Parts: sequence; C-alpha cells; structure tokens
Amino acid sequence: MLKVVVFTLITDYARSIYRNKQSISGNLCSINPEQAKMDRDKKVLCQFCGMSLFNSSKTCPKCDSVIENQFHPSTLTVDVAHNKETVEQALVKLHRVLKKNQIMKHRQIRVIVGSKIIRTEVIKELKSLKRQKAIFGFKTDGENSGALIIRMDH
Repeated sequence: MLKVVVFTLITDYARSIYRNKQSISGNLCSINPEQAKMDRDKKVLCQFCGMSLFNSSKTCPKCDSVIENQFHPSTLTVDVAHNKETVEQALVKLHRVLKKNQIMKHRQIRVIVGSKIIRTEVIKELKSLKRQKAIFGFKTDGENSGALIIRMDH
C-alpha cells in the first residue's frame, strides 16, 4: 500500500512539473527547435538493427556492425519535376533528399527530372556535387532520359 501511495505522489509530481514545463530546479524547460533539428541532422540509422546513432559513431553499440560501410539496399525515388516546380524548387527538393539521405544512407537515389530545363539544371548541379565529392556519380536511368540515378557510395 505504501508503495502505491509513494508511486502516486511521484507520478503526480512529475505530471505537475511537465504541465508547468518547469524542471525540478525551477528553471523553465524549453526545447530549442533549431537545436532539436540539428540533433536530428547528426543522426544516422543502423541498417541492420535500426538503432538511431550519431553520425560520428564508428560502430553500432547494439549490433556491433560498422556504420560507415552500411547502405540501405533499396533505391530512393523522388520526383522533382512533375508538380509544377520551378527550377529553384526542384533544386531545393534535390538538396533536401541528399541531406535526408545522410541519415537514411540509400546507395542510390533515382531522381525524376523530366526532359526540359529542370533536367538540364539538375545535371549541372549534380556535376558540381560530383566535383565536390558529395556524390559518387550519376547517370541516365536506362532508356528513360527523364530520370537520373545518383550513386552515393564511394
């Protein structure tokens, strides 16, 4: 009975702290959205067990696999050209996908670029990224000139 009373008191106290957003010391608990976003950007997923890790981790503490050699086996596909995007919007989408892929670590990304100006500008951007060694390479997706395959592994 005493355990139940103590547990209830502790639970009620914890709830009141959470509701008031005050820590035990009385300071306001606040989560800086920019800091939370930066923390998410520093994470990678272990492709074997799914554990979220900092991107500086060499091995997964859960399954002991080497993180830097892991890549997601599937190809990520993104369409940057068929929702009436401007060239700038298409390039922003491309960079978002590349940044997201730092966490997901797909070996390849298939980018649907269409056959007009967006395709030309995306190819220019990919050439620049290849020179900067941000990507390993890219090529046309077989017979489909409106899609590009980006290789991410080195």
